[in-house]
Amino acid sequence: MKKGTPSIAALERGLVLLGAVARDQARRPALEIGQALGLPIATTHRLATTLAKAGYLHRVRRGRYVAGPALLAVSETVSARVAAAEATRSVLARLTRNTGLSAHLGCLESNMVTYLIKEGSEPGLFTREGIQLEAYCSGIGKVLLAHLPEKAQAEYLANGPFIALTPRTITDPAALREAFRLAREKGYAVDDEEVVSGLTCLAVPVPAADGAVTFAISLSGAGAWLTGPTRLARLRAAALEAAEAVRPFAGLV
Repeated sequence: MKKGTPSIAALERGLVLLGAVARDQARRPALEIGQALGLPIATTHRLATTLAKAGYLHRVRRGRYVAGPALLAVSETVSARVAAAEATRSVLARLTRNTGLSAHLGCLESNMVTYLIKEGSEPGLFTREGIQLEAYCSGIGKVLLAHLPEKAQAEYLANGPFIALTPRTITDPAALREAFRLAREKGYAVDDEEVVSGLTCLAVPVPAADGAVTFAISLSGAGAWLTGPTRLARLRAAALEAAEAVRPFAGLV
């Protein structure tokens, strides 16, 4: 939906009620669920009746519903992982178009960064979907390591050595700890030619609903594109906007 396009209020209420009732699995009457959502009793009754008539809900006993055959048919034909990946890819593609840089979604696996989704084809950028890189010197890795519990981060830093991949790679555990602290404090991390000379990366966290950070988004490119506080602030804002859009899907990718 284009920005500024008005939504259809009745449809929006119906979809919200459908999701809530289907998740409840007939533990509560639909009217009680609707009341919790702030819907008038008459509205809830009409919506539930309409959804049941269309097959998206099925009444199991008076006032209580479960997912109906139409909803089950949709859920069987739609892969949550595929849908989430495509939704995330569209967000990263827009971020790439708006910044002219390559965009990635990544996570930590066995203390390495796994790049799950990539959009863009910045010249000289070797990353691809499925590739793993050292976490301590990559932007995504720094963000994710910065948000580890204190004990887990200390264990990571104790399990060196950290190899210098370029003359700019940070390898001292104390300096890395400080870099992680700053990444958490500032809300972003930078890989300043620390993985490959000539390549720079800006990364931001993708926080879950509970505040945990297990995914991050990065912008990467060749040359001195990350220069000046104004450009940094603009790119960080664009990345954070993308992170917020990706947040509902990241755990399903």
